Amino acid sequence: MYLAIIGLVLDSGLPEQQLDAQLLIDALWAGADRDGPVEHISAVTGPGDVDVGFYIRAGSQAEAEQMARDLLEHATLTVPLLRGWRIRPPPGDRNSNP
Repeated sequence: MYLAIIGLVLDSGLPEQQLDAQLLIDALWAGADRDGPVEHISAVTGPGDVDVGFYIRAGSQAEAEQMARDLLEHATLTVPLLRGWRIRPPPGDRNSNP
């Protein structure tokens, strides 16, 4: 089992807001397969910033991180609560815009 932590940030130009951590977790579980590889989801929220932790059964850390990113990406595209939020680029990612 691996821990994958993926961050979300609010798009620039939008009014600052803070997500409710439990609502976010519930929305993510709604999109996850209850019998799938995700074992636990947690979230720490702040104004314009969120860190989501996923405990995932996977073959490697990279695989777990990709599964977590895929789940979170799907949620940002389909869950109204996440309108205006996007996945934060990983630290050191030179090919992404801040």
